[in-house]
Amino acid sequence: VIFLRSLTKRSCDASYCEKLFLKIIFQTNYKMIRSKLGTEYMKEDIVKMDETIHQALKNMYMGQKCTDCQASPANWATLKRGVFICIDCAQILRADSDNKIKSCMGTYLWCPDELKKMQENN
Repeated sequence: VIFLRSLTKRSCDASYCEKLFLKIIFQTNYKMIRSKLGTEYMKEDIVKMDETIHQALKNMYMGQKCTDCQASPANWATLKRGVFICIDCAQILRADSDNKIKSCMGTYLWCPDELKKMQENN
């Protein structure tokens, strides 16, 4: 109804109308999340996989030292490089949004493409 009203009140190009329609559909019917690498997932699916993904991450980062400074524990990740880092380096790298920093300790939801990036480099 909202979509149809917006179309009748103003003329718009097809691209705008399509984007508006998709926005309304996703906001009302589906809860989507976007990974830090840009892929969209159903939030419900990611929540179901959360424990499994975090266990896989833990298996990868346990016993590792920070790639940048060799400190332990290295339980944060930079998805730009696909490596584990310590919290001090994470804070420094976080200033550059290209680094896509994430905690591996269960604070954040991780998506399959993010896990794959870490697996490729570890």
